[in-house]
Amino acid sequence: MNESDQAFLVTADFLGAKLCRDAMWAGNRCNWVGPATIDLSGGRQSAAHKACGPDLFSGTAGIAVFLARLFAATGERIFVLTAEGAIRQALSRLDDFPPAIRIGFYTGLTGVAYVLAELAELLNVDKFTAMARLILEEVGKDDPEQHGLDVMSGSAGAIPALLNIHRKQPQDFLLETAFRHGKRLLTAASSNDSGWTSARTGVAHPQVGFAHGIDGIAWALMELSYFTGREGFRHAAEQCLGYQQSGFENESEDRAKVSGATAESASWLRGAGGVGMTRFRAFELLGDEIYLNQGKAALLTTLETLSESSSETEQSDFSLAQGLTGSAELLLYARHTLNDESLDATAKKIGAQGIERYADLQWPCGAPGGSETPNLMLGLAGIGYFYLRLYDPTHTPSLLMLTP
Repeated sequence: MNESDQAFLVTADFLGAKLCRDAMWAGNRCNWVGPATIDLSGGRQSAAHKACGPDLFSGTAGIAVFLARLFAATGERIFVLTAEGAIRQALSRLDDFPPAIRIGFYTGLTGVAYVLAELAELLNVDKFTAMARLILEEVGKDDPEQHGLDVMSGSAGAIPALLNIHRKQPQDFLLETAFRHGKRLLTAASSNDSGWTSARTGVAHPQVGFAHGIDGIAWALMELSYFTGREGFRHAAEQCLGYQQSGFENESEDRAKVSGATAESASWLRGAGGVGMTRFRAFELLGDEIYLNQGKAALLTTLETLSESSSETEQSDFSLAQGLTGSAELLLYARHTLNDESLDATAKKIGAQGIERYADLQWPCGAPGGSETPNLMLGLAGIGYFYLRLYDPTHTPSLLMLTP
């Protein structure tokens, strides 16, 4: 373990300690307050401070999984105590999830169940396994038609999570639920056979991108095809991937870029970060080199964006969902696909620059105005999780693309 790797653990430890310090306790449960965007009447929005909800994306479940991983890396008792308080808070709010997003991984009950399964293993708390199963059995009774389609809150995000949990805790109902939601994705195909109706807008032409778009649906169908051997899911995944074919433009034989919506950003949420992960995963599962080339195109876009950000003096969003750490996750993924250790070094360079710029200041997050917020995908817990990934990627799985 070299000195820079140790600095990554120290940074994660610092962010975890900060979260523990700022936790507000009520009995054996804890929560946090942070800046958030509030929807007002007439489509207006305003920034305000509010308590975290229960979900993985911006709630206490997401903070819990970071603190549990940090406990596994450091053995510090305060992290396990606060992680347990955070997940208890999430469990006290299970009825708050609207029916349309209950199946969701990042914003729904599937994500809470996933965190419970992780905590059961990391903290050696058997009752969390039983709780996870109860939640998944309950949400598995829902009609898939009432849910959205996307990775963020719908069927596409739930499918890989259910398969991931099934690998650790084989239960037939988990596979059955994943299969039902896979069929839901198939029946939602648009009539022109070229894509899927957007889960957010309901329009006939789907969005590009990962979290809310067609690439995320392709990923879910690929994983389900690989797990079940069903060719129908594979064929549908290939149709999804083909839908965004025009989003990749060759500039020369040795250079390509991602065009369209993803050219503006390297983020995981809507940009080249998430698209690139999907394409490299498609190459791994489907074997067609066109996906490898598209992954390289997304990687090039991401590297250029990261290079520009590293030369800027102003603050850059460092969050997982929208910022530099989420973009750098593509480098960590591509490092294994391409067997290119320089990508590892570049990701660590981003981490080192973050420490140099922000360790003694506020970390720029994805909250309104870039203010610090405690949560996983837009805030400090996610930044800390990224530093754990840099320190020990083998024992800190990515939360941006669940794979075996």
